[in-house]
Amino acid sequence: DNTISTPMIHFFTNLMVKTAMPKFTEFLSLLYALALHQADAISLYSGVRNVIYSDKDGVRISQVYKYTFDHYHEDISVDQLASIVHMTPTSFCKFFKKHTMKTYISFLNEVRIEKACQILLNNKAENISEAAFQVGFNNIVHFNRVFKSITTTSPRKYISLHAREQ
Repeated sequence: DNTISTPMIHFFTNLMVKTAMPKFTEFLSLLYALALHQADAISLYSGVRNVIYSDKDGVRISQVYKYTFDHYHEDISVDQLASIVHMTPTSFCKFFKKHTMKTYISFLNEVRIEKACQILLNNKAENISEAAFQVGFNNIVHFNRVFKSITTTSPRKYISLHAREQ
C-alpha cells in the first residue's frame, strides 16, 4: 500500500524546493504519476459509477451529487432532495438506488466519512467529536458506528494508521 505514497511524497517535496521551469516540470511529472496510478486510488464513496445516463437522469443525478457535496455538513433529508429534482420521496429513493446501487443515506454517509477522514488527517479539528459534527453527524456514537462500517476501523485507529504514512 505504501508503494504509491512514497513516490508521491517525493514529488511534493521536490515541488516545495524547486522554482520556475524545474518546478513546472516536476508538477507535470506528478500529474503523469497520478494518472498512472489512477486505478489504484479508491474513494470511500462509490456513488459515482461509470454509467451513461439519459440527459434527464444525468441532470438529476448531477443535481443530487452537487447538492450533497455542497451541503453534506448540514441536515439533509430525502424529502429535500426529492423536491430539488422534482420527484416524490418514494420515486427519488427508487431512482437513486437504481442509478447508484445504494440508498441515498448510504451515499451521504460515505461522503461524510470521507470528509471526516480528510479533517482528521489534516488536523482540521481539535478532536474526533468535532470532526464528526463538522461533517454533519449530531451523535458521536452513530458517527463511530458509521465510520467503522465504511473504513473497517475506528476513527482513532484510522488516525494512528495513517499518521505513520506521512
